[in-house]
Amino acid sequence: MIAVLQVVPRGKREDFIYSLEVKRDYLNRVDLRLVDAPDVADVARAVWRAFELRDVARVDIRRDRDGIANFVEVNPLPGVHPINSDLVIMARLRGISYETLIGQIIKSAAKRWPSVGPAPQAAAEGRGPTRQGRIAVCYNDDLQHKAHLNDTERLGEAEVIETAREVAETLDADVVPVGDDIGLALLALRRYDAVVNLCEGVLGRPDWEKNFALGLEMLGIPQTGCEPIAVGICNDKRLVKRILLASAIPTPRFWHGEEGGTWIVKPSREDAGIGIDAASVASSRDAIEARVTYIEETYRQPALVEEFIDGRELNQAIYVTSDGPIVLPPGEILFDDALTPNERVVGWKAKWASGSHEDRATRNRTPAVIDDTLRRDVRDICLRAASVLSLSGYVRFDLRQSRTGQLWIIDINPNPNIARDSGFRKALAAAGVPFTDFLKALIMAAVARHRS
Repeated sequence: MIAVLQVVPRGKREDFIYSLEVKRDYLNRVDLRLVDAPDVADVARAVWRAFELRDVARVDIRRDRDGIANFVEVNPLPGVHPINSDLVIMARLRGISYETLIGQIIKSAAKRWPSVGPAPQAAAEGRGPTRQGRIAVCYNDDLQHKAHLNDTERLGEAEVIETAREVAETLDADVVPVGDDIGLALLALRRYDAVVNLCEGVLGRPDWEKNFALGLEMLGIPQTGCEPIAVGICNDKRLVKRILLASAIPTPRFWHGEEGGTWIVKPSREDAGIGIDAASVASSRDAIEARVTYIEETYRQPALVEEFIDGRELNQAIYVTSDGPIVLPPGEILFDDALTPNERVVGWKAKWASGSHEDRATRNRTPAVIDDTLRRDVRDICLRAASVLSLSGYVRFDLRQSRTGQLWIIDINPNPNIARDSGFRKALAAAGVPFTDFLKALIMAAVARHRS
């Protein structure tokens, strides 16, 4: 137990309540002091045992008119704001620094963490097996919830399953589909020592990709891929653009209803080119607003409208190992001259409609044929964005170079497609990195993050 903290209102008030309003102005509204109150401490300990609490909690207790200590409520996830959270204030008054407090909480949790993966020395030397326990590969089995996708867009869902099976075969791992019973899937995954997480959302909701990843994290299951919060940010394309703009990282500007210019309208929470084709590019306000309505009604999510950059399209793949980021050779999307400017987009037809006009006129060239200066510029802008967004795991950046030479980030895809013919796999091949080595590096990094 850290201590017993008494909240004393300034000025006598019979109806005093330690409300959120008071907490926000605690320096002026109350005095906080440590007191010696064994009976209060006994109540708190009894609550801790009764609820089987662990690591950290704050128990609120109030004396009645007879001075008897009464349990009011318990907060099993108390605030840890470094300045004004009660727990932190209590520790500070006790002479415990913020760093020590957080360290003690983590140390308590670490006692429950399983020993997974190669020994630290073997990991540092890059040798040893990827697992000493069991590995699972999970994917979202929720196509029945995606009636809004057309037949071609559904091919991407089938490719995720195929990729999960390939990864499982490569690692001698088990495949665990995540269907409607999320709790059952999480319970099954708790039996494993590490999870290759290929869930691109659950229950038909791509914006819930972060929720499932967070569920794995909360259960203490090491998982590959970006951190859940970073995934959540990047899966909201409008939010991530605001962050990039605020960080002075070039990304096309938002449309604010003005006339003139050329703009592209796309779903704000989809990937794999879903919802993007030649009709996405528009110049008139009426056409833009009509496409926004189509996106909102078809894909049941807000639309993103940004300036359309007519120019060269590049992509940069990066993955993060225990030793830091690995920047793979950049790729380029080559558009055939037969395509009109509006068709020079990598949408669902170019990605999935095999034999279509867009498919035949669009191809990936990795490594890109670019000079060292452009290669360095692409690397630097992507590493800056990765740092701002705290990206780990593996990620692909899509960029456009305008005809004036300016680079713009047009999309960031955490946990991108790693199927056999994907751009990410082409980048691995161009760098001479075997797919097995890439997967092992992801698992080792996931285990290292879990231990740290």
